[in-house]
Amino acid sequence: EGLGDGRAALVGAGVLQIGDAYISLGTSSWLSLISASAELDPDGGEDKIVFIEPGVFVCGGTMNAGGYSFDWMRRTLCEPETCAARAAGGSVYSHIDAFVTTSRPGSGGVLFLPYLLGERDPYLDPKVRGAFLGLSSHTTRADLCRSVMEGVAMHLNLFKQQLERTEQIKTMRIVGGGAKNPVWRQIFADVFDLPIIETNVSDEAGSLGTAVMAGIGVGLYRDISAVHSFQKVLSITRPQPENRAVYAALQAVFNDAYHHIKTTSHMLADITAGDYTRE
Repeated sequence: EGLGDGRAALVGAGVLQIGDAYISLGTSSWLSLISASAELDPDGGEDKIVFIEPGVFVCGGTMNAGGYSFDWMRRTLCEPETCAARAAGGSVYSHIDAFVTTSRPGSGGVLFLPYLLGERDPYLDPKVRGAFLGLSSHTTRADLCRSVMEGVAMHLNLFKQQLERTEQIKTMRIVGGGAKNPVWRQIFADVFDLPIIETNVSDEAGSLGTAVMAGIGVGLYRDISAVHSFQKVLSITRPQPENRAVYAALQAVFNDAYHHIKTTSHMLADITAGDYTRE
C-alpha cells in the first residue's frame, strides 16, 4: 500500500484525529480535515477520500497558486526589498515581512483574488484570472502585498467554511515553505479565527509521513501515532480579536467575488490565449 504526497504530509503533520486539520502552504496549497462524515458538500468543490482507518475520511480543497502568489508578489512588487536584502546580506523574506506590516489588516480595502494559474477547488476553472479589487488613490504598494497574503488565506478559508458544515475543526496546523512566515501565520490565524500550530517538521511533513507509513509496513512502528515522537510545537499563533470583524467582512466579499468576475475573466482569457507560452 502507499499514499500520495498530500496524505503523506497529513500524517507527517500529525493530523490524525477527527477534527484535526492542516494547511499546506507550498506552491500550490490546500486545506485538509479528518472527518467522520461521509456526506459530500451539495455544492461540490470538495475532495473526500477514505483515511487510513475505516469510517474516517479526509476532506478538503486545493488551490493552484498559494505560495506561487507570494512568489509572484516577491518578483513583481518587491524589488526594493530584494535590493535591500541583497545589500544587507540578509533574507528577502524578513524585509518583505517588515514592509507588509506597514499596511493594516484588511489592506486598506484591497482584495486580491489569487487565480494566477486558473483555479481548482471549488471552481475547477482554468480560465479564471487573478485580480486586485478595491484599488483607490490611497492604495499603497504595501496594501497590494498584504492583500496577496490575505487573498490566499481567504481562499483557503473558503474551504474551511465548507468543511465545517459537516465537521467541526478542533486543531489547525500549518506546513510548507509559507509556514515559516510569522506575518502570514498571523494573517491565517486572524482570517480563520483559529490558533495556527507550527511544528518542527513543516518542511519535512511529507517525508516524515512516508517514513512512518513505511515503518508500519515493516513492523518498526505500531501505528501512525508514532509520528508524534518526531514532532514538537514551535509556535502557536493565536487570532487577534480586534481583526475579527474586518476579516469577516472581507471574507463575505471574497466568497462572492469569483462569481462577479467570472464572465469578464473568461473574456480576457480568450483574448490573451497563447500569450503565456513563455511560462
